[in-house]
Amino acid sequence: MRKKTLLLLLAFALMLSVVLTGCTATDKPEPTPPAPAETATPAETPAEEPEPAPTEEPAERSLTIAVVNDPTTMDPHVRDSSTELQIINHFYDALVNYDTDLSLQPGLAESWEIINDGYTWQFHLRKDVKFHNGNDFNADDVVYTLDRIMSDDTLQMNVFLFRIDKVEKVDDYTVNITTKVRYPVFAGSLKSIMILDKESTEGLSSEEISDNPNGTGRYRFVEHVRESHVDAERNEDYWGEKPQATSVRFRVISNPATRTAALLSGDVDLISAVPVLDVESLSKDPNIKLISISGLSCNYIGMNQYDDDPEGTTTPNPLKDVRVRQALYHAIDIDEIIKTIMSNQATAAVSY
Repeated sequence: MRKKTLLLLLAFALMLSVVLTGCTATDKPEPTPPAPAETATPAETPAEEPEPAPTEEPAERSLTIAVVNDPTTMDPHVRDSSTELQIINHFYDALVNYDTDLSLQPGLAESWEIINDGYTWQFHLRKDVKFHNGNDFNADDVVYTLDRIMSDDTLQMNVFLFRIDKVEKVDDYTVNITTKVRYPVFAGSLKSIMILDKESTEGLSSEEISDNPNGTGRYRFVEHVRESHVDAERNEDYWGEKPQATSVRFRVISNPATRTAALLSGDVDLISAVPVLDVESLSKDPNIKLISISGLSCNYIGMNQYDDDPEGTTTPNPLKDVRVRQALYHAIDIDEIIKTIMSNQATAAVSY
């Protein structure tokens, strides 16, 4: 039996890294060329060449984004959680990235290929990339980062690296990662593995790393006020395309109605996790742009069909009988759930 499940369609899936990265930096206007001086005659004093018009700096642009939860840590390896990643992704970079179609794109690694009969991945790193403290990024940082995660089972990012056998530095800008088995989709496992600066991070506790995030990302960390906000400023030395906003505040507003009200009042510029019940009314507001994309979250019922006597029961496990599981499943009206609970902001998944 193949179960249908709910694949949540985020009513306002605010993919922050896409939103901020997609903005192009405002170019400075070219200086006004000086007017040509007239040719002087012997009886005239040569005209002074006028000074070029001063170059105008682009206007400061700030952005306030309402998020649902306050990050519990700014150490990028501690938690595999969207709460942390939607903010940390702006301070740090990974070797690879995904675009909105989930296609792999270069990150701190410009390119990569599989060698050694399919067991070894060779990554070619970007040059002239600097961490926010001015240290150069190189292969030592990659090896240190991966070794740190693999050697500590308490770091949740460890789950993405358990197929790695060893990590080796080839030269300052080349790293070989050998997997225990042939693993053709391994590069995608590195998407959320943010690279730390070995020189300034080695020997620090997770709390110390969290207190002072130092990555290569498009924004620099400014401050984190618990249960209030996280402030960031644009990294003017960023190796890639600079975002348009010069400063960003991630403001914690947990209550859905309050987030919507803050958007309507102009108190914030963007909100994530728009309540599905507000989608229809917001879509009619000419001053609001609603963005909806397919999400990766999936709601489903997990049935314990393995234990003979599950804890808390007094009879043999009825879920071991496939007919019972089928009966429970057929009693679920997926279309009605999508319509009434999700306000049509969901689709029935076609696979588990």
